[in-house]
Amino acid sequence: MSLYSGYGIETLEGASASIVFSDESILRLDEHSRVNISNPVGANIDVNIERGNIWTRVLKPLFSGDNFTIHSGDVSLGVRGTSLYISKTAVETTVDVVDSYTADSTPSVLLTDASGATQEVAAGKQIVISSSNAVSESDETKSALMQRVPEIRAFTKNDLNYLALLLDDRGGCAK
Repeated sequence: MSLYSGYGIETLEGASASIVFSDESILRLDEHSRVNISNPVGANIDVNIERGNIWTRVLKPLFSGDNFTIHSGDVSLGVRGTSLYISKTAVETTVDVVDSYTADSTPSVLLTDASGATQEVAAGKQIVISSSNAVSESDETKSALMQRVPEIRAFTKNDLNYLALLLDDRGGCAK
């Protein structure tokens, strides 16, 4: 199925969805989640999370100037070479930066708040954004995160299986 700019994707009780974008980034939605997607086949992908839990593994922007941006309320996250777990409720959005694989060792997430102020966020950080757009940051180890959100282990395994298939299709060469 093709996605077009402006498409909304919603999962119901017991359902999930997985989306692979043209840049091979992966977005997974748990049940009761809703996102809107702009420019799903271009160099600058925008995902607006309305509610629920999403997992994303952004690959190609690691090697290029492409943008993958996730919006939640008045806050946006510019993402590259990173895995994120995001949970959005009516009162807050929690963002866990699971890992980062940027070529130049710079933080892989750039958070922009409602005022336009930016802050870099590194792997192992948890960001909580309140409904009033107040932002707080804390450290969280990968093992603590996996205990709190056991689905991350399955998401990672599925992503690795998908990436192995991509490499097989290309004769072992990355794009």
